[in-house]
Amino acid sequence: MKKQFIILSFFLLTYGLVPGQSEGNTRSLLWKVHGKGTQQPSWIFGTMHLLTNTYIDTLPAVKEAFYSSKTVAVELLIDETVQTKIMEASLLKEGTLKQILPDSSYALLDQWFKNEAGIDLTAFDAYNPVAVMTFVMGIAQMKYFPNPPGTMQLDGYFAEEARKGKKELIGLDTIEIQIDALFNSFTTDRQIELLNEFLYSNKSVQEQITLLYDAYLAQDLVKMEELMYGSYTKEEIGVLLDNRNKYWVEQLSTKMNEQSVFLAVGALHLPGENGLIELLRARGFTVEAVKTNH
Repeated sequence: MKKQFIILSFFLLTYGLVPGQSEGNTRSLLWKVHGKGTQQPSWIFGTMHLLTNTYIDTLPAVKEAFYSSKTVAVELLIDETVQTKIMEASLLKEGTLKQILPDSSYALLDQWFKNEAGIDLTAFDAYNPVAVMTFVMGIAQMKYFPNPPGTMQLDGYFAEEARKGKKELIGLDTIEIQIDALFNSFTTDRQIELLNEFLYSNKSVQEQITLLYDAYLAQDLVKMEELMYGSYTKEEIGVLLDNRNKYWVEQLSTKMNEQSVFLAVGALHLPGENGLIELLRARGFTVEAVKTNH
């Protein structure tokens, strides 16, 4: 159960910790990719890790695009090896959380865990600050946005449906890339800074997630960017988002010329000058917003 929980939290945080970059994209979560010699169109769908497959039932255009595609691409394919590596990367290399955090921050965090989950913070003393933020986000999601019984989160749903339909299924990232982006690119001191910024926000965790949730349902990519804006350096943005998008486009450009691809990744990978939409356009593809009938 603990392994499943940190996987859930990990993806929720990688979705949320990316600053905004651009304006002017049409409101849509589904984008059609064609031109440049493609024989069939491909599709990009921006997911949100709070939502489940029941949301897809309200978006017939997304289901049609998915089932018409031969290949399905997601951020990462999950297995036991991935879970073990994430658990290992989540641990502090030396010391404990209580030893490295300011007393006031530790006390505030401890109170949050007790109030929201009935858990003492000492249970997480072996984890680094970024991992602890994932636990906070995971607990908040499970409490305020619980998944209906028998449903699957969007990314896992598309992967499972691809397997059932015997479609080619590819993961764009390796677990090493994701771990490097989320954990290894930040020093312990920088992780503490980010955790403090998160803790001392003027909005509660529930309020922050609700705002993002509402922006997603409105299919407003620009608003989601604004909500997620943080004090990240250009280098950090590059590691968290830009470099990964460029790496994905290298793979996708070839694949989309060969056959129809349905790409399901976190919605914040779509907008911006280094987002998937503009990177594919720069390679000569036509990328157009699609009305999802929602």
